[in-house]
Amino acid sequence: MQTQFAKSINLLGKPSSAATASAFLGFLKTLTTAAEHGTGKATRVGGGGGGGGSGGGGGRGIPNNDDYFAVIHHISNIVRRDIYLERTLNKMRLSAAVVNSELVYRVLRNCCNCGSESFRFFNWVRTQHPSYDPTTAEFDELLRTLARTRHWETMWKVAQEMKTTHKLPLSPDLVSFIIQQYGNHGLIDQALELFNKTAKAFDCPQTTQIYNSLLFALCQVKNFQGAYALIRRMIRKGVKPDKSTYSILVNGWCSAGKMREAQQFLEEMSRKGFNPPVRGRDLLIDGLLNAGYLEAAKELVRKMTKEGFVPDIETFNSLAEALLKSGEVDFCIDLYHSVCGLGLCPKTDTYKIMITAASKVGRVDEAFGILHSSMEAGQKPFPSLYAPILKALCRKGQFDDAFCFFSDMKVKGGSPNRPIYTMLITWCGRGGRFLEAANYLMEMTEFNLSPMSRTFDMVTDGLKNCGKHDLAKKIEQLEISLRVMDVEDEVQKVFCWTGQIGNLVLPILWHILHFVISIWYCAQYIAHVIESYFISSGLMKRYKSLNLDRLQYLAVVVDSEEVHQTSKVIELLHWLSAIGVKNVCLYDAEGVLKKSKEAILEKLYAAKLSEGTIKNDPLLDQKHINLEFASYSDGKEAVAKSANLLFVKYYLGRDQKVPIFIESHVTEALKTVGFGGPDADLLLVYGPARCHLGFPAWRIRYTEIVHMGPLKSMKYGSLVKAMQKFTMVRQNYGK
Repeated sequence: MQTQFAKSINLLGKPSSAATASAFLGFLKTLTTAAEHGTGKATRVGGGGGGGGSGGGGGRGIPNNDDYFAVIHHISNIVRRDIYLERTLNKMRLSAAVVNSELVYRVLRNCCNCGSESFRFFNWVRTQHPSYDPTTAEFDELLRTLARTRHWETMWKVAQEMKTTHKLPLSPDLVSFIIQQYGNHGLIDQALELFNKTAKAFDCPQTTQIYNSLLFALCQVKNFQGAYALIRRMIRKGVKPDKSTYSILVNGWCSAGKMREAQQFLEEMSRKGFNPPVRGRDLLIDGLLNAGYLEAAKELVRKMTKEGFVPDIETFNSLAEALLKSGEVDFCIDLYHSVCGLGLCPKTDTYKIMITAASKVGRVDEAFGILHSSMEAGQKPFPSLYAPILKALCRKGQFDDAFCFFSDMKVKGGSPNRPIYTMLITWCGRGGRFLEAANYLMEMTEFNLSPMSRTFDMVTDGLKNCGKHDLAKKIEQLEISLRVMDVEDEVQKVFCWTGQIGNLVLPILWHILHFVISIWYCAQYIAHVIESYFISSGLMKRYKSLNLDRLQYLAVVVDSEEVHQTSKVIELLHWLSAIGVKNVCLYDAEGVLKKSKEAILEKLYAAKLSEGTIKNDPLLDQKHINLEFASYSDGKEAVAKSANLLFVKYYLGRDQKVPIFIESHVTEALKTVGFGGPDADLLLVYGPARCHLGFPAWRIRYTEIVHMGPLKSMKYGSLVKAMQKFTMVRQNYGK
């Protein structure tokens, strides 16, 4: 039965499904709850311990290993493919109990070819889950990935943090890997620098493995003189060479065509008492094969067998594969019998190579003999060993023997796979054995192995030609039923591909839209600046004279983030005074302007505090301005006092029916407690927010509200334009 998580993953392949996200998040909640309340730990591989795994006794509700690895696979796909992986991972809402060292390590290992993405995931885990403490395993895997993808600078930053912050050492295996990566990319200077400072900078001893990695890097750039000097230093320091040491240098010399130097090196090392773990001739054969000198390797093997020496099994396998690829099958088989007579003990890979080679040239009896030899040696047969023999029998037309051999394979070698069934059905069709082909086709579907369309076509056409129309019709019906299931799978794959394409295309479209809108706003801003300049310069005639008779009272609201710019506020008041505005209310939520009113009045020689009423006396100086300062606390105090007044007046000590309060009652109460104030005709808002920021609501019942933008970028032309636009508006309702 498909698990809950597997269903969620399948649904994730279908775009725009609300049930998809809820199913997946539901599973994650189950995983988190199980991890937190079951054993206190995330599910570990192997299910060891009480309550762990799928069959633990104490961990009721804990998902099995399939679910756990499905979560790891899903997170790995997000890290590899999602452009905004941090945002997607945040939506998953993984708890700290789920995100542990093992999960992080497995995700990093799955993303071993994605350097920057792995680094972003590692940083996301440490940022979003502070309780997570990375271990040496995660650091080691991340550093390997960064080295493999050539992110050298990031790699050394992570290594430095690993050493200084987390007090974790760099292992010799990791240092060796980094040196090899430097060598693979031709950065021999960096490889030498790292080799020289391993002991001092990283407290890492220069082991044989590290010497071998630098030797590999030197051979990659064909610096054999430096490689030989490194060998001498290695001996002088008392570090004993191993098989890899000899193999690396011999392979390097052989790849450069320097066979004599390789032999002299092995002889010199032998005279000094440093004999390789593998005989020198085997190393030379491996080196010649790696360099592509097959004939030289064959000649060397002939000499060994004539002298009675047996090559190493790995060396023989490499030589046999090279001979098989070059078509020298007879020589390969004869060599096999020769070395077996000298005492070679074949392995599973050896039997597989030799059975394939014997079957390829039609030597079926020898292939049978090699197969029986493997079974007598204790090797368990498997379908890949039977397939070459089965194909050779069909090619020779021995179908009865092939069918018996196939039945024997199902008993001894396990269940056949799809390629073997396809091969057998194809050869039955070529040999005219269509009834057997139909039987194997139906048997193949019983094992849930889907045949290809051409296999169905070949069998049905052959049956019709033989007059077996009923059986051909059954095969066609079987194909139709299987194809319907395949179509459903293909549709699901299309949905998955569509979702993946959408994940790539939608961010691009979003960036394009964002770019277009940014250009539009930039153009609007430039036009606004130019218009403000023309208004301030007096080049636009309709803004030269303003009729402010309708503007009896002006309110200015300043955002709390910009209210501390007192100089800008004073400059704004100077502009309003120059325009001819007589009554102004300055408002900010925190009351900063109210506390600074004395400093503001000192800067404005023609300003004075308002008494709460509108004064527009034509006998006064044209530049005179009345200022009122208000804050959010004033509104709260006004509401509290007016409510108390209404309660005392209409509720306290009265038995008769209480009247229904209307706007006139509230207005009268506000005026009585001294917080009535005139209604503002125009309210200018300075700041990022497009609202009145808590300005008393009873004073803006019919007020025109205009957002002017940030206070620091205010312009005189914009102020004049807002007032001119207000004076041109026809008010059909209100005062």
